[in-house]
Amino acid sequence: MLKTIFVEENIDISKYPKLQVLLKRMNDGHKPKKSNVFSREEVNQFFAEALDNMYLLIKLVTVKGIAKAYRSNELCKMKLENVKERGGAIIVAIPDSKNEMFTIISHEDNRIQKSMRGIRRTSAILLVNAGVDGSPPLSPKAML
Repeated sequence: MLKTIFVEENIDISKYPKLQVLLKRMNDGHKPKKSNVFSREEVNQFFAEALDNMYLLIKLVTVKGIAKAYRSNELCKMKLENVKERGGAIIVAIPDSKNEMFTIISHEDNRIQKSMRGIRRTSAILLVNAGVDGSPPLSPKAML
């Protein structure tokens, strides 16, 4: 905080020792906000249990987000309006991003279904290459 005042405001507060003590005392006990992160098990559980007819787009964005290392705030800012189908391609624009967008292309007539099947295969390969265990989670009975 003290360095920020000097760097941002160009004010040298070393001339004010009482102010330094006050600012340090005010900052005492401050705990930085910790980001919530999904564990590998939670992501695997989502991929295994979520229905494709409802959550396929979210699965797609999750896989692409992991594979391309998008920042969490970039993925959170995405909306359904950012996903557009044009011809045989699905274009996903990522707002306020350095990578801006990615495209999924289907070369077949049955555009959506066949391209999504290809995406699932590609996504599975990406996850395996990243070291994610692709096996379905064990049922409670199997653990006994």
